[in-house]
Amino acid sequence: MPPPTTHLPTPPAGSARPAFTLIELLVVLALLSLLLTLLLPALTSARAAGHATSCLSNLRQLAIALDAYALENRGYYAPGAPQIATLNRTRWFGSRPGPSGPFATTGGPLSDYLASNQSVRRCPALLTTTLGFERNAGGYGYNNAFVGSLRSRDPADPNRWPLATDLTGSPQARFAHPAHTLSFADAALVTTTGVIEYSFIEPDQWPDYPGHPPDPSIHFRHGPPRTPLCQATFLDGHATTLPLGRTTETSIYGPSPAATNLGWPTTEQPNARFDYN
Repeated sequence: MPPPTTHLPTPPAGSARPAFTLIELLVVLALLSLLLTLLLPALTSARAAGHATSCLSNLRQLAIALDAYALENRGYYAPGAPQIATLNRTRWFGSRPGPSGPFATTGGPLSDYLASNQSVRRCPALLTTTLGFERNAGGYGYNNAFVGSLRSRDPADPNRWPLATDLTGSPQARFAHPAHTLSFADAALVTTTGVIEYSFIEPDQWPDYPGHPPDPSIHFRHGPPRTPLCQATFLDGHATTLPLGRTTETSIYGPSPAATNLGWPTTEQPNARFDYN
């Protein structure tokens, strides 16, 4: 005997399944768009704050590595670019087999004092895919002009500091006020190909040629557009955030450093926060 047939009840007329009307759908989309507009600045601000915190932590690690190097080397800081004018194979963060090409993150004076992978943690706010000739520095620069090399004052010109040697950094005793002298900061250069990594923070004036400024390389890539900020460390080990003090429109590479927030954190006398003090 065949099983009885089960008949589903027929819905009464006029009881069709409810659905969104076009107007309701447009209202929902408008509300979602409004919420997104309201939340986006907060999300962007939170992300920027996270980048700044991570960057400052990276710089603190560099400052610790620099102090550890000095502790093991009779109070002398690490050289920033030993034999740069001849061999040009070593930077504070790494080395390379020849005078050109990318730097590896090993073989530099500070490599063994960094993390277990011997690399500099990259600043998350350095938004560039352009390959720079100083890449693998993590977006950070070293005060090589004075801290990473050894200089002597020209007796004929008290503002001129000729290079004595780049095989060593300066001794800690040369800096009477270490809390006022920069060690590391956010760094970059701008060229015709865009913003690139650069491993030095250049002073306001060349030590060997007072009155002649290099291209600015401190990169104020944090903070709101109207208040560009950089992260930096000083020789006493403290890390802080510094506002853009001044910049320039001209560079040897062509593009404007001011347009990419490259400059110096002070309007004080030349080389303030850089040299022997």
